[in-house]
Amino acid sequence: MRDPCGRLDPPTTGWLRIDARKSTFSILPEMKSVLVRGFDSLVKRYKGYTIFMNFNHGIFPG
Repeated sequence: MRDPCGRLDPPTTGWLRIDARKSTFSILPEMKSVLVRGFDSLVKRYKGYTIFMNFNHGIFPG
């Protein structure tokens, strides 16, 4: 499928869909959630074999 700019969507078959309050994103199936704590925001961390991703959503992210 193509987006309005004509780019092809990346394949996401088997990816995990993450719903984080007002944000939604997909991660590789190999990625696992890592325990982190946020003070005043929603903080998530996912780690795979060769990649990691941090997510920080809130009024004062940082």
